[in-house]
Amino acid sequence: MNHQHSLSVLDLFQNVCRFFPNNIAVQDGAETLSYRVLDRRSSALAKRLRDNGVRHSQVIPLITNSCLCMVVGILAILKAGAIYTPIDREQWPKERIVDVLRRTDASIVVYTGPKVDLPSMVMIDAEENEIDESLDDEEMVLIPELAALIFTSGTTGKPKGVEIKHSSLANFVTSPHFNYDVTPEDRVLLVLSVAFDGK
Repeated sequence: MNHQHSLSVLDLFQNVCRFFPNNIAVQDGAETLSYRVLDRRSSALAKRLRDNGVRHSQVIPLITNSCLCMVVGILAILKAGAIYTPIDREQWPKERIVDVLRRTDASIVVYTGPKVDLPSMVMIDAEENEIDESLDDEEMVLIPELAALIFTSGTTGKPKGVEIKHSSLANFVTSPHFNYDVTPEDRVLLVLSVAFDGK
């Protein structure tokens, strides 16, 4: 891939895939994905997004809960050269979901779980796990400056969209404060909403 920045979370992910392909990348109860499978599934979904007309730097809402396919969806949107906006389908009221979709001018939405009824939009199911065997050589994609657009809780007014840069995200996940001497054998527990900006 061509990268606009010298380092991105996709670079870091690909490095881990290269050195630890069979390690568990994500676990949800008894279900797991290795780094190799996560890479392949997210690449297949990224191709589906591009085939459906996703443009460079386009904001793609991800309507999801905390699950394996949430991670597939995030990586796929980034691999497609787009920007993801997480929407917590379990905790957000419908009015807030509709408001964020309107404010991001969404035309394509990635989702996990039951299909969301949004007839005016292209709906892409992140849980469809067909892997295209022609993906050995991934399409060259220019990574945009932004990785994510995360909306605040709106407790003090209307929720605001906070822009997260690829460089900031990469700096965060490689910082000693975040890593705590994490090794390839360690597991990190996700306890917060996917739509919460832990930075």
